[in-house]
Amino acid sequence: PKVVYPVQGLYAQEALKVLPTPRVSLFLVAILIMTTAYMGWRSTFTLFLDDLGGAASVIGTFFALSSLIEMFMAFSSPWLIKRVGTRNTLVFSYSVFLLFWLACSLILQPEMAIPLAVVHGISYGLYDVIGVIYVNEITPPGLTNRAQGMSGGVNRGGGPVRGAVARGVLWPGPRET
Repeated sequence: PKVVYPVQGLYAQEALKVLPTPRVSLFLVAILIMTTAYMGWRSTFTLFLDDLGGAASVIGTFFALSSLIEMFMAFSSPWLIKRVGTRNTLVFSYSVFLLFWLACSLILQPEMAIPLAVVHGISYGLYDVIGVIYVNEITPPGLTNRAQGMSGGVNRGGGPVRGAVARGVLWPGPRET
């Protein structure tokens, strides 16, 4: 006999209502791409700096400074959203990420990464906060909790897992000296 497993339960039914919403679906795809790239970068950046001869203090300074800027941006994001809107803040965040990654491709010495910590902090600090607000704004009434759960799953699960796997496949390891 053929066994059929229909989508059951209130959560699954409501989750299926969220996916056909074009703006939500597009945003979920965007954060999947973004977090895949981010985790691929994050899990190789310290290896990259180490490969360039970067001291632990340079790597630590990068992440400490970046974290401080991220916190500042997270706390100042309501001010920015009031002035330019949620969507424009999100576009700004993604644009700064793009500039950051392009600038990372120009790093020839580990110390060159330190100023980029500010750029990274701006982009990630805004991205992390604005994504939650944006999902609330684009989701149909009554489905925001489901959309937030799906967004969180992609943001903290699906994308980072894909990025870490990609890093494992693509990172050749330290250069031979």
